[in-house]
Amino acid sequence: MRNLIPTALLVAIAGCTPPATVQLDDARFATGSRTMVSNADASRTYAVNVDEGTITRIDLGTWQTDVLEVGVEPTRITRAGNTYFVTLRGERAIAVFQDSGSGLERLDTIDIGCEPYGIVANEAGDTLYVTLSQENKTLSLDVDTRQVTGEWPTPGDPRWVALHPKGNRLYVGAARGGV
Repeated sequence: MRNLIPTALLVAIAGCTPPATVQLDDARFATGSRTMVSNADASRTYAVNVDEGTITRIDLGTWQTDVLEVGVEPTRITRAGNTYFVTLRGERAIAVFQDSGSGLERLDTIDIGCEPYGIVANEAGDTLYVTLSQENKTLSLDVDTRQVTGEWPTPGDPRWVALHPKGNRLYVGAARGGV
């Protein structure tokens, strides 16, 4: 009997970050692509809302929420230091934000390629990894310069990305072409 549930293709990209001796300093650091992240001290949470084109910032002490319009199809969010990066799937871009303490401020937009989907930053906060689902590739970017520093072919509509906690592997999940 044929399996009716499609399976994802998983690609591991070795050597994309520092040596295997590196460990997470903060066990709560998000090493995978997600729709919600917290700030460094876990006092605030940020969530993307793809249908509304917004990010919601939630203060976990007061439960106050702030909503910021960000663009077309914000899909995933990651944090590098105190800067937040959101894939804008419908705009071929990544939106860049900082939390001023009183709310989110948009700093920049990075034109990146066709349908950016998954995004994750390393714990050091100096490198981003992003999947371009319709270009079948994964990119690394320098956080400070926002320039592409590496590129890997990743077939099958790559969407999900995660770093191994040791920092020596990048895992990319694709929507099509599984085993």
